[in-house]
Amino acid sequence: MNEANSQQKQPNESDFLCYEGRNSSLREDPYCFACQSYDNKTVVTGLKRCSRCHVAWYCGAGCQKKHFKHHRNLCRKISKGLEDLDLTAINLRNFTGVPDDNEVLESKLDTLGTSIDYMELSTRASYISARSALATAYWESAYESELKEVWEKSLHYYSEQLRLDAAFRNEARSRFRVPFILLYLNRDDEAYAFIRYWLKVEEVGEDDDFKPWFGPSGQGDQSRWFFANCRYNDIFKECPNLEHVKLTAPFLMAIVIIKLRIIASHDAAVRALDFTISETGAKRIQEVKAIVQEMLIDTGIDVAHQREQLNHLLDHIQLEEPDMFNATLKSEYLHDTDTEELDDMVYHFYTFPVDFTLASGLRLYYRVPGAADVILPRRTKTYEGFYDYWM
Repeated sequence: MNEANSQQKQPNESDFLCYEGRNSSLREDPYCFACQSYDNKTVVTGLKRCSRCHVAWYCGAGCQKKHFKHHRNLCRKISKGLEDLDLTAINLRNFTGVPDDNEVLESKLDTLGTSIDYMELSTRASYISARSALATAYWESAYESELKEVWEKSLHYYSEQLRLDAAFRNEARSRFRVPFILLYLNRDDEAYAFIRYWLKVEEVGEDDDFKPWFGPSGQGDQSRWFFANCRYNDIFKECPNLEHVKLTAPFLMAIVIIKLRIIASHDAAVRALDFTISETGAKRIQEVKAIVQEMLIDTGIDVAHQREQLNHLLDHIQLEEPDMFNATLKSEYLHDTDTEELDDMVYHFYTFPVDFTLASGLRLYYRVPGAADVILPRRTKTYEGFYDYWM
């Protein structure tokens, strides 16, 4: 573990007073990766992209050379992934009659669906594998840079992976990663709606009416799955048979993060108002506190109900995956490490779906002030040797 990541950032008083219920580390604009890494400064003008992977930015050749040792492996993953995807797409394009456009190919595969089941298995498997590897590489890049543009590229490739999974009726884990990407992008309503859609699919089973989720890109019927502020809804009311659905823990942990964001941002606003009034000693403000509170805090939210939903979610997760909260607590110090170190540890000690959930959402979880305190009372047994091995 490098020195920068060895010391965890602990929530301070300002975190609890200023939290806005979102991923504040999301970067809207590109920055020089070398300057940020070595000089702790950001340059956003006149930047040049890496010509191989197109998801790294530098002031110039000097900065790129300085940072190349760190960037090299990920750059190779993405550039090789793009080459492999093009190569494996050739046979599929020949089969479908699509000359040279991979995006058109994806659309063609979606409309063909299971009618191409007789295609040579190795051809399909190679293409899907290349797609999956590229989606993972973009995830790693986005996790490292925290740039909006790279997260959106990661979302695109995972969404396309879902299209392939639906077309070929594959059982894949890509659907479990999408809601976490949406949460990194602060698109909580879409994350909730995505989860609700898939849980409903699991409730009724896959039948002739099954349609893959395409997201808000204009593909598919958006009105069927998404509407504003749906993140406040109760998933157990919207999916009444959820108690009988298997393998829900990754989805429900994502909803836990959504609920924690709602509750923590509300509590932060209340604390900030109380702090301001108490510290200023403004007695006149006390007289209009209720009015000011209504202006600053969304009183339309039933926070008590959100807390009830949160507890219900935690109960269900603990019943389905008893080790989830132990693993989350013990892995706290990993939440700001890079993906390689995080994956090495969680995939070594845990099994699916706990390992995948931690790899996808651990950082998001601990970026909510007070998140550890929520699950601390649910800790059960310990894992002997965990800290001795890694620390």
